[in-house]
Amino acid sequence: MAEAYFNRGKAYEKEGQHGLAISDYTKAIEVDPTYTEAYFNRGNAYGSKGQYDKAILDYTKAVETNPRFPMAYMNRGNAYVSKDEHSRAILDYTEFIEMNPRSAEAYL
Repeated sequence: MAEAYFNRGKAYEKEGQHGLAISDYTKAIEVDPTYTEAYFNRGNAYGSKGQYDKAILDYTKAVETNPRFPMAYMNRGNAYVSKDEHSRAILDYTEFIEMNPRSAEAYL
């Protein structure tokens, strides 16, 4: 059931319907509170709406449910940059680099 909500949320997000995507990711999380990708994608949807504090909370939850999910660190770092919290962003980018040392994206 969680996966069905998650997949529909992804479809909504591709259509630019971030509010509907957030709703479905939330339902997926309610069904499975350990659904790392649902937190991550909901964070992305919040970020697309400029709601960086909510995005950061979701990326943090994604990291808590799976500390080896590098893109959660990268995207949380990006959200921190959007809030001009560069020192916090650097910490997350450093975590990403440690997991992906050959990624040019992290060094940018």
